[in-house]
Amino acid sequence: MNIIGALAKSNSESIIYFCEYNDNEIHKDKLSELLSKSKYKGRIAKSTIRAVAVESTDEMVADKRIVGLLFYENPTWKSVLLPKYEELNIYLKDFTDDGEML
Repeated sequence: MNIIGALAKSNSESIIYFCEYNDNEIHKDKLSELLSKSKYKGRIAKSTIRAVAVESTDEMVADKRIVGLLFYENPTWKSVLLPKYEELNIYLKDFTDDGEML
């Protein structure tokens, strides 16, 4: 995965990596799992996903968990995040074209 940013979590050894979305590197089941655990109930076309937030404790060698994603739904950018990771919205908006998000 192409890492475009990272954020250390203060209360654990985890690091949140922000990665460009690549359909070949992220399995559909992992995205489905994120959507089922989040509060988002809509559908997302894979072609609209810009970035994913991945939590890892081992520099993304074996321990990887998708905790959020950023996607475009005309005319705005939106994010889907697991409930305990909603503060990542602040960082995900940095990866939009205009720095704005709903």
